[in-house]
Amino acid sequence: MRCSFFCLFKIILFVLQVIYLPAQEISSGTVTYRATTRYDFQSLFATWVDEHRDWVDSIPTESLGTVTLSFGDQKALYNARCDEQVLPKQLRDAQAKAVNMQAPAAELKKLYLDLDKNQLIRQVEFMGRLFHISDEMKTKPWKLTNKTTKILDYTCMSAELKQEKSVVSYFTSEIPLPIGPDEYFGLPGLVLAVEVDGATAFLATAIDLTVPDTSEIAEPKQGKKVSQEKFEQIVRDKIKEYNETRYEGKKSK
Repeated sequence: MRCSFFCLFKIILFVLQVIYLPAQEISSGTVTYRATTRYDFQSLFATWVDEHRDWVDSIPTESLGTVTLSFGDQKALYNARCDEQVLPKQLRDAQAKAVNMQAPAAELKKLYLDLDKNQLIRQVEFMGRLFHISDEMKTKPWKLTNKTTKILDYTCMSAELKQEKSVVSYFTSEIPLPIGPDEYFGLPGLVLAVEVDGATAFLATAIDLTVPDTSEIAEPKQGKKVSQEKFEQIVRDKIKEYNETRYEGKKSK
């Protein structure tokens, strides 16, 4: 009788272990996102609006693109520009005019994360030059909310971040890695969607769980190597130079 009891106990214990055994964690793959870029040419060309109303009104207010996030071996690489998107002529013309009307801005090309080292590397283009910027992964003041949704059959929770703009990210704990598109990382799960000021900025359209090639999650090497602080100083100096040149140009007219 004692043997039967212990046999039954072992069977029950095994069944409980099977029932509560967590599924194998997903630790590698590639996420494809639809990225939406929004423009405010109405404000930029405010002095032209009355005289060139039809042209300003014809400029698209947004463009769509495709970006990817590959991850594996506790590393991740975000590619900010993966498609050769052909923008409408009105938008290309507006962007060309905007270059001469506003201070130069940095454009993120790639973002590399090493979770084990808490290391972050940005590959950024600024005024025609490529920079390789080293930094650490800094904690963002995310605030978890009770809102949930489904994205690509993954259950997602949401978190808010209120800084200059209001950001809501949707992340899934089914892929328990603190990564996401662009600078939206640091949550207890992979970010699958991001809203900025109420409008969708990133939305996952596909997840491929194939282990990516090592080259797809390798640290970008190109660009002048600088610290984040040094890069910010370079940007400040160039913007100051731009503003002074523009002011002198206006004075000479």
